[in-house]
Amino acid sequence: MMRLFSRGSAGESPHTASPPTPRAPVSSNMSAGPARPIRLVYSDEKGKFHMDPEAVALLQLVKEPVGVVSVCGRARQGKSFILNQLLGRSSGFQVASTHRPCTKGLWLWSTPLRRTALDGTEYNLLLLDTEGIDAYDQTGKYSTQIFSLAVLLSSMFIYNQMGGIDEAALDRLSLVTEMTKHIRVRASGGRSTASELGQFSPIFVWLLRDFYLDLEEDNRKITPRDYLELALRPVQGGGRDVAAKNEIRESIRALFPDRECYTLVRPLTNENDLQRLDQIPEDEIKEKATKIEQAEQRLTTLSLELKAAESKIKNYDLEMSTLKLELKELVEKVESANANALSAESKARILEQEKLHLEQKYRAQFNRFEEVQERCKAAEKEAKRATELADEARAEAASAQKDKSDLQRVAMERLAQIERAERHAETLERQKADLANEMERYRAAERDALFKVEMLEERVREREKEIDSLLQSNNSQRKNTVQVLETLLESERAAHAEANNRAEALSVQLQVTQGKLDELSQELTALKFGEKSTLDSRLRTASHAKRGRTDDYEMGVDSVHDTGINDKVTRANKRSKSTSSPMKFAAPEDGGSVFRGDEQTNSQQTNVEDYTKFTVQKLKQELTSHNFGAELLQLKNPNKRDIIALYEKCVLKKS
Repeated sequence: MMRLFSRGSAGESPHTASPPTPRAPVSSNMSAGPARPIRLVYSDEKGKFHMDPEAVALLQLVKEPVGVVSVCGRARQGKSFILNQLLGRSSGFQVASTHRPCTKGLWLWSTPLRRTALDGTEYNLLLLDTEGIDAYDQTGKYSTQIFSLAVLLSSMFIYNQMGGIDEAALDRLSLVTEMTKHIRVRASGGRSTASELGQFSPIFVWLLRDFYLDLEEDNRKITPRDYLELALRPVQGGGRDVAAKNEIRESIRALFPDRECYTLVRPLTNENDLQRLDQIPEDEIKEKATKIEQAEQRLTTLSLELKAAESKIKNYDLEMSTLKLELKELVEKVESANANALSAESKARILEQEKLHLEQKYRAQFNRFEEVQERCKAAEKEAKRATELADEARAEAASAQKDKSDLQRVAMERLAQIERAERHAETLERQKADLANEMERYRAAERDALFKVEMLEERVREREKEIDSLLQSNNSQRKNTVQVLETLLESERAAHAEANNRAEALSVQLQVTQGKLDELSQELTALKFGEKSTLDSRLRTASHAKRGRTDDYEMGVDSVHDTGINDKVTRANKRSKSTSSPMKFAAPEDGGSVFRGDEQTNSQQTNVEDYTKFTVQKLKQELTSHNFGAELLQLKNPNKRDIIALYEKCVLKKS
């Protein structure tokens, strides 16, 4: 970066140079004491630019985003005062009231100002004061170099100027065209153009000090930005002077595409106060600025009122012109009526003259010719009638004019009605065309719908045929199923009859066996009573000393007796099992006997446990025997799993 600022030429004109300031220690808060201006760039005796080490050390401590605002302009026009106002203090950068410039090179404020961007990003604002250009102790090249350095280092470049933008002010910015000769945007290549530099240029603000001009263009108020754009428009004409002027304007537009203009009035009117502006209290300046703003607001209000009055005057002029036209028409009507009246009066005078001529000519014979007198009276009557006719004609002319205006008004109304009717007819024609198009669309949709209906009817007929064929095949299948079921029913009936016959035979065998069991039970009862009586007689003859042994003996005999009885019953049971009868004997507590068959006992358990092992034919027979043939027929092409599910649902009553 230091190599960038040491590109000065040894052949340049020397100017007042100052030695580098001694390097001061830099603290972490960007300054080694109170905030103050620090020299950033200076030129030595040979015209080479150098950076002050203290300023370099301060800049190296800045780690966050940086924004740089520099103020440039002619010498002794208050650039440092503007920067002090940006700092919010009356003293900071050095200001003076003499003719000699007090700022040499580029100076930097030692403490960055914390600011927040529009997007919420915080950054450090650095203020940069530049040496005045076009000073009496400078050369043109040195001014261009100072100007170029300020532009390259700035995020916002403020050009300070007194008064308005004129040709002299634009000529002072001719160094913009020289700036492109000292700056390159590429490492290789020739001279850079202004448009290429414009991609890297800062925001350009043209600040007009002590500005009192009224910004108006074509009788309308314009902004300072519009004033700047008007000043930068190309000059019409030819020649070297015009080309040079347009070159300066084109360079400014290309180098600074983002530009703005602001105006400031003179803060104080007293020249002595202006020389010590940094010592004037800020409240006094603010008070005068407030008064100036109020005056500007009042001036704006008065200009608005003046414009309103001018608009009212224009309206009155329009009304007067309308009234003049109406008055002219009335005068023309009166003149026409007067002309008619004059013609009638002239006729009356002619008749009067004829009367006098006749009286003079025939005065001697007047008495003799009464007819002539009567004729004269008649002529007088005619003259009166002519006068009346003239009055009537005048009244008729007025009424005719009135009727004419009424007819014109009625004609205009009729014309307007005709135009409305024509527009309505055109609207109806368009609606008719739209309705015709819509009818065509509806007809096309209807044809499509009829075609679709025919297709659907054809499909319905095909489906009906398919359904009829399916019904016929289904009926044939049902007939076959009914025949199979009838054969199954006949076989079931035959099996049922055979089972009944076997049950009757078994019941006869059961009755015979029951009779035998009754006889055996009677014999057992008789034997039990005989043995008991024998034992009782033997016990009576025994001695009383052996009663205990006798009791034991009786107990043993009873147990033996019981054992014998149990053996007999066991043998009887074995005999009953050895027979071919499937009936079982059950001895209840009341001494009776109940017999039941093996098939009847085990049928339910077998059906519950082994129905999953049935064949499909067996399952169908079971469902048919339990009167569930209709539910079986409702199943179409059932497999064994479906028939088992139906069996569980209907026969076993499983949910």
